[in-house]
Amino acid sequence: MKVAFRDLARKYHPDKAHVGGVDDGGERFKRLRKAFEILSDGTKMAAFNEAARAARCRADLERKNANLAPKQAAGNAHGSAPDFEGPKLPATGPKMAV
Repeated sequence: MKVAFRDLARKYHPDKAHVGGVDDGGERFKRLRKAFEILSDGTKMAAFNEAARAARCRADLERKNANLAPKQAAGNAHGSAPDFEGPKLPATGPKMAV
């Protein structure tokens, strides 16, 4: 891991790297250094893995809840079926004597 880090650090170092003609201000190097710091420290790596596991569980739960949620009906902002108005009866006016 250390050898891979050094190779990538050389490649993305802000003083040397202009990858693809784009200078990202050393942002890649900062992310790389932070990743190496986390991966090389056992307690930080365990905390990172736990946070990642919790995020995956949260995403799975949200995805499951989204699939269980009722489909939003047209014209109803609450996501439930449109209000039932009862049967449509023919309109009848007053009866006229013939």
